[in-house]
Amino acid sequence: MKRFWLLGCLLLCGPVQAASPNETPEKFIELLGKKGMGDALDYLYSQLTAAGDDGHAADNKRKFESMKAQLTAVDIGEVRSSDLILDESYGPHYSRQVYLLVLADKAARFEFYQYDAGAQWRLSSFQFEAGSDGMNVKLKEDALSPGFRPRGTPPAP
Repeated sequence: MKRFWLLGCLLLCGPVQAASPNETPEKFIELLGKKGMGDALDYLYSQLTAAGDDGHAADNKRKFESMKAQLTAVDIGEVRSSDLILDESYGPHYSRQVYLLVLADKAARFEFYQYDAGAQWRLSSFQFEAGSDGMNVKLKEDALSPGFRPRGTPPAP
């Protein structure tokens, strides 16, 4: 399966705001499981537009709709479970979370990079991979990372 990057759209559209670094990924995954990829992506876009117009709203909307059409064409099926498998901080103001989702017929890996912009955490990039050899390589790299959380590991304080 193809690997999709939302980095360009998210950087061009503006930041997603959240009170904690896990809030945006968890809400996205919740919507993905309950309502599907389209609604989950709409959530990210609504967060982006809530941050204000950066003067490129029409162009950003067109790019977002194009990206959304590509991703909603990927049938992810039912989300059976999700696990935060990697939670890393790069200093006090930048973090990376990787979630592994078990779907009806495959696994998917979602990666979120976020930074602390004062009162709110903001999403700077997002990556999605499902059922590919590249995903398997990334999961092996994740397991070697210091922030890796094996099954049953409680969240860091």
